[in-house]
Amino acid sequence: WWPLVLTTNYDTLFRDAFNQRHHRAKHDGDAIAAVGRSPADCHAVLAALGSPSRPLLWALQGFLGTGLHGDDLGEEVVLGYEQYRRASLENTGFRSAFTEVYRNRSLLFAGAGLGEEYFRSLFGESIVRLGTTQHAHCALVNAADLQSDAPWFMHTRMNIIVLMYR
Repeated sequence: WWPLVLTTNYDTLFRDAFNQRHHRAKHDGDAIAAVGRSPADCHAVLAALGSPSRPLLWALQGFLGTGLHGDDLGEEVVLGYEQYRRASLENTGFRSAFTEVYRNRSLLFAGAGLGEEYFRSLFGESIVRLGTTQHAHCALVNAADLQSDAPWFMHTRMNIIVLMYR
């Protein structure tokens, strides 16, 4: 299976490094394609769960580049809690696709994104709708970015094992 990478970063750093590592010529297209929150992109993410597909970079908060279907994912960029909360709450297709990914794959989270309430609410909705996931997830997080009870909460409520570093 090819990777499905979820990111809250807007930049092209990961995509560019992945494409360079996999030596894709410009005329061959990108080795990993960026997708956003549109219905077509969420469908591509869901299709990738059930069958081999090209690697996907799912830009949850928008992306400063062109997506798989040729659309400008910069139009999906959200800045701040309220804007992202609206973008995710008003998009049932995106929330459903996220639930399926969360429930059907083990995820590795790197960074402090798990500290954001709107992001944790996506996990919470998944659990409320379908129950706890059978797949354990891991998060690599700077200890300074978490409240003291966050690792316990994430492990017992969301099946996310927090690996803290300083």
